[in-house]
Amino acid sequence: MAALVHVAVGFAAKPLSRKVPVWVLIIAAEALDIFAILFGLIGIEKLGNNPWTHGLVMSLAWSIGCAVLSVLTFRNYRIGMLLGALVFSHWAIDFITHPMGAVFGGHPTEPDLPLLFAGSRNVGLGLYNYSAITAYIVEYGTIAMGIGVYVFYTLRQRRKAKAEV
Repeated sequence: MAALVHVAVGFAAKPLSRKVPVWVLIIAAEALDIFAILFGLIGIEKLGNNPWTHGLVMSLAWSIGCAVLSVLTFRNYRIGMLLGALVFSHWAIDFITHPMGAVFGGHPTEPDLPLLFAGSRNVGLGLYNYSAITAYIVEYGTIAMGIGVYVFYTLRQRRKAKAEV
């Protein structure tokens, strides 16, 4: 469910960098969930217990790692900062929306984002904890806005290119 907001952020980031394909921006915004799935498959994490992918400290580490790798790949510090920020945006959005009790089961649940590692204090403001309707409005509204920003930007770039020809 919460994946749509992350995808929306990836789409909305496109005007910040013409050189980076939109799919790379989306993957950066979804990176923590991608890592969580992979870590779950190999037994490092379990659903709802994601200190290596969704903890604040590790989210910062993944963000910095992505930024460094991006600078080396694209030879551009601005792109590195953008992709690192997109990775960290995942944690920031999850902090606002988690826990998601109303979406998964209908009952409010305890915060589920660790500050450090397993056993540390968990946080989360819980926007999706009490109302599934709120979750759907935020998710679908945000994806519509993100795609809207991307489409508007793309159309504007095409018009500019035609005008230059």
